[in-house]
Parts: sequence; C-alpha cells; structure tokens
Amino acid sequence: GLWPVALELLAAAGRTMQPDVVTWTATVAAAARDGQSAVAVQLLAAMREVLVEANSITFSSAISACRATGHWPLAVLLLQDMSALELEKDHVTFASAISSCEVAGCWAVALSLLGTMAESKVRKDATTYNAAISACDTGLRWQVALALLAEMDAAAARPNAISCNAAISCCARSRCWTVALELLGAMAERRLRRSAASFNAAASACRGQWHQALGL
Repeated sequence: GLWPVALELLAAAGRTMQPDVVTWTATVAAAARDGQSAVAVQLLAAMREVLVEANSITFSSAISACRATGHWPLAVLLLQDMSALELEKDHVTFASAISSCEVAGCWAVALSLLGTMAESKVRKDATTYNAAISACDTGLRWQVALALLAEMDAAAARPNAISCNAAISCCARSRCWTVALELLGAMAERRLRRSAASFNAAASACRGQWHQALGL
C-alpha cells in the first residue's frame, strides 16, 4: 500500500511547516485505504499532540480503516469521540462502523449502531441497512435480516439487489431454503436484477433439496 509513502510526505512537510488538517486527513485516509486502523488512530493521537483539530472527515476515514479489519470496538470508540467533540456524522460514517461489525459477525452491535443514527439526526439509507444485514449474515441471524428488510420498506429506504442478496445469503448459511426462495422470487416482483450471486446463494440454501435447486 501507499500509506508508508503518505507518512514520509507528512514527516517531510513537518520539517518545513506545520501540516494542516487537510494534510493530516489525507494521511489518515491513505492508512484507511490499506486497512491500517492502528496507524490511523496513532495519527489522530499525533494530531492532538501538535494541536491540530481533527474534523469529521478525519474521523470518518479512521473509522473506515476499521471496516477492513473488523475492529468494531475501535470504530465504536471513534464514533463516541466524534459525539464528544460534537462533530457531524453522516451515513457513510455509520456504514463504515456497521461494516466493521460484519467482519466479526457482531450483529447486535451493528443493530445498536443503526439505532443510534436517529440520535445523530442521520437518516438510515440502503447503504447502512445493507451493512447491518450483512452483519446478520456472518452472525447467522436470518430472522433479524428479514426484519431489517421489512423496516427498510417502512422507512422508505427501498431494498436493492445488495440488500436481498445479503438476506438470501443469510438464509443460505442457516439452511432456510424456503425463505431464500421466497426472497429470490420477491426480487423479481420488485424488478430487482437477480445476478449469479443471487441464484448461487439461493442454490446454496437448497442443499439437500436438490429438486428445489434444479427449479432455479
């Protein structure tokens, strides 16, 4: 990755001037792109030491680094820091934090974060719902995934192909083949494009039900 280069550029800039928040944020973002959550947090700490105030973009970049590593406790702490500093959060910030729960299968934490969006006056959209449904997939909570799909309709955040594929995959992991097939059929009713991933997930749910799999 290029994050070591970004660190060198930051250090070089620091020898002749005081890097501003834009420079620091760009470096944090470089670390985040390579999933270097520990480096991102160290950079935030270094900013405090030199009295450069991190902004919403800086924190959001650090939280996105947690997504790749599944380091959800750190993502939650960073969200709490943003609240303490009264920094604005958006749906991308929450989606990254919720996605960090997906890797670890911490569906309960993902749902908790989804619930706190209203407190931050951030509207839940398809991206944040999809991240939560994916967390249910790794957490084998197909009932919760279905409830989130229903909630999306009620919240006018219409499920898309990603939402349905994640829910079908969740059902497949739990061998709930009847529900998986119903979801696959619902995609056609919603005029959502059913991809190879959709059919593969549904077929996976039908293990031991070969006649149903052949019907796909």
